[in-house]
Amino acid sequence: MTLEIVGVPANGMAALPGMQTGRRTVQLSKPVVHAPEKKKVDPALIQNAVRDIEKFSSVLNRRLKYSVNKELDQVVVKVIDSATDKVIKVLPPEELQRLHSRIRETIGLLFDETI
Repeated sequence: MTLEIVGVPANGMAALPGMQTGRRTVQLSKPVVHAPEKKKVDPALIQNAVRDIEKFSSVLNRRLKYSVNKELDQVVVKVIDSATDKVIKVLPPEELQRLHSRIRETIGLLFDETI
């Protein structure tokens, strides 16, 4: 596999104004593929971390409520005013959650399996 770089001088240094640039070809030994690693995390560890964050947020007169959208496998955070119990903000917004769900449905209709 080769990689062609256009506009780089043959010496590999950055081009200065007025310097002639050409094409440089680099031979790569093999393609580099980075696959994300999924690690299992202990749920008890997560719950302890969430409790610590909730304690900290209570100092700021805000309450954070964490939940998991099981359909999207995504964490949802609600910022709640402690005095009035009104939801100030939802992260990610509900509109984006619905959009994400619809995109997944559409992709599911187009493709049968994941690689």
